[in-house]
Amino acid sequence: SADSVPFLIAADEISGSHQWSIFPSLNRAGLWHPHLYVIMLTIIRKLFGPNIIFFRLFNLACCVISIIFIYLISSEVYRDKKDYSIPLIASLLYSVNPLVIRGSLHIDIDNTILTTLILIFIFLFLKNKDHLAKKNIIQLSLVFALLLSAKLTTPPIIALAILFYLF
Repeated sequence: SADSVPFLIAADEISGSHQWSIFPSLNRAGLWHPHLYVIMLTIIRKLFGPNIIFFRLFNLACCVISIIFIYLISSEVYRDKKDYSIPLIASLLYSVNPLVIRGSLHIDIDNTILTTLILIFIFLFLKNKDHLAKKNIIQLSLVFALLLSAKLTTPPIIALAILFYLF
């Protein structure tokens, strides 16, 4: 789709091959977002070449990791109930959602690395919310920094949600 092309061109520009770029003299290294996703695409491009299948496999891997973290978050939220059907249902509902399926194959930040990092951040927060030791705060800060390096607009909303939850 049209959104996928700029990410592929940016990965191509950074890798130095300029194979997909129409205008290799222009610096089109994806400056419209922070660079984490473009860097991941560049690494995939360097390892496997310009095959779209490997980019989509990375996105699919992000989706599978997200499903696992939805299960873990649901298990953490409902740990007192000892009911394993709730995390399974939550994971199933997420995994059969048409937007998730489409997003896992679409070369874009939002349904791949951003969602995965948000879920990792939420899981770490829920797991450690009762005892925020220095080590736990450092973990949360590192994941939040990764979130900011994936997309600038979403992490502040997550931070506000955490503040509302705590207070």
